[in-house]
Amino acid sequence: MEDQNVFGAKLRELRKKRGYSLQQLADRLSQAQGRAEERTINKSYISDMERGTKPPPSRKQIARLNEALQTTEDESQELYVSAGYVPPELWRALSVSDQVAALRRRVERA
Repeated sequence: MEDQNVFGAKLRELRKKRGYSLQQLADRLSQAQGRAEERTINKSYISDMERGTKPPPSRKQIARLNEALQTTEDESQELYVSAGYVPPELWRALSVSDQVAALRRRVERA
């Protein structure tokens, strides 16, 4: 639950910094929705994540949150890390060497 509260606090901080209500963020997410088969994050789910009663979303959904919130690179990385993910930029950098790529595959399987 503590990790969820870290993510939720970060999400709330970024949302409020932009001046968005829960509904406004949900609306921005639904406008940015690329494909109908992808699950939309609604106002209730955003609220639940912020309060720590729901776990952080998938990496794809965090990418959508970053887009909707128009985060800076640092803010984006902080949101990924607060959810327990390695930020995509760092993940790509780690993929450069064969040894690191092998380690990455082992971590993904764990």
